[in-house]
Amino acid sequence: MGYFVVYILKNACCLSVFFLFYKLLLAKETFHEVKRFMLFCCLILSAVLPLFQFTATDLSGIQAPVLEVQEFLETHFNAMDKVSTVDSFSWKHIIVLIYFLGVVTFILHLVIALFRLAKLLHLCRLHDSQDGIKLLVHQINVSPISWMKYIILSESDLETDSSIILEHEKAHIRCGHSYDQLFVALCCILQWFNPVVWWLKKELEDVHEYEADEWVLDKGFDAKTYQLMLLRNVAGLKYYTVVNNFNRNSLKKRIVMMQSRKSSPCSLLKCAFILPVTLLAVTAFARPETIAFSRDLGQITIASIQYNPLLRKITHTLPGLTEPGELLVSQTENSAQPHHLLPYMNSDGVYQLADEQPRFPGDVVGVINYLNRNIRYPEQEYNLGHQGRVIVQFVVDSDGTVRRPVVVRSVCPSMDQEALRVVGTMPRWIPGKVNGVNVPCFFTLPVTFKIQ
Repeated sequence: MGYFVVYILKNACCLSVFFLFYKLLLAKETFHEVKRFMLFCCLILSAVLPLFQFTATDLSGIQAPVLEVQEFLETHFNAMDKVSTVDSFSWKHIIVLIYFLGVVTFILHLVIALFRLAKLLHLCRLHDSQDGIKLLVHQINVSPISWMKYIILSESDLETDSSIILEHEKAHIRCGHSYDQLFVALCCILQWFNPVVWWLKKELEDVHEYEADEWVLDKGFDAKTYQLMLLRNVAGLKYYTVVNNFNRNSLKKRIVMMQSRKSSPCSLLKCAFILPVTLLAVTAFARPETIAFSRDLGQITIASIQYNPLLRKITHTLPGLTEPGELLVSQTENSAQPHHLLPYMNSDGVYQLADEQPRFPGDVVGVINYLNRNIRYPEQEYNLGHQGRVIVQFVVDSDGTVRRPVVVRSVCPSMDQEALRVVGTMPRWIPGKVNGVNVPCFFTLPVTFKIQ
């Protein structure tokens, strides 16, 4: 569940940033097809980018807070999957429950709207059918509607302004606006809590109308006559916005857009905003990966630390170890020997969880920079192409010194030894505290050796 929560929030953040730049740079331009395409780029990129795991050779200022928040959410919400008792019901369960209630509510809203639309189509009579487009007429005063291959008009509209209205609604159908509406409705279901997705939906509806208006004027209809007809058609039964209503959008905005000068072709260069914003998202979501220069090899090698600032709170919950105290691999000079894992609180009074957990000076950035300067890829393993992750557990003493480093998960003797060497030579940490007093605490650090 934690990964899903992180994905949804990343999606919302990306969408907000993309749409902000769209509004600042493109909203007032007149190339409506391009604007429609860019809105879909905003939706698709914001949905796709959080799915990929990017890595960075250094931890930038924007990455540290993003990483902290991500690890906090993943750790706390993933813990929900392992707990099923009523007593464990917490704020996390309330948040998840509210989200899914919202999803279900908006799904029902969409289903009801489609059902009402289907009922309306059933009550209409077929008036004409040309080029795969069916014109349906209803006796009630319904606002002109287009949906997929159907156009619905009232009897009064059919007798008065039918030619202009039909051309407008045909434009919606030929441009495929119904598919846009359905896709955005689905996006709104997943992001219902995000006001930006609703603003984007409204913006896309406006762009649809601008595009249809431009289509009508390009067909040779008089602009003033068309605008007067828009003003006359300001009433009528409206349906949920998966359909294109003739008079649904702001008439003032549409008339202003029709009277605006055409945008310069050079204005299309503004669309390039998508590139730096995408790069910003990739940078913000990237995981740190340290680069170490091997003096012996004379080449750049990679030692990637998958640093989880919350592991200091769950130091024994490690992949491959079903229970704390099950097994520990401790590196000796010649081989890896099994020992029992340190308990949560041993006779020396070492804490697994304190009021304030121990921190390396500089926190995440400090650890990354330290490994960047000190770790060396074992030459033999580099030549053989060996890679892997070594997990080291150690005690941060009450004075901040690191002692008793042991390998909790082994890769090979040389990588284990290098990980122990680097951890053992670490400078003093900021010690953990219980009731304001410095205490010794366990800390677990996973380090991945990866050849690039």
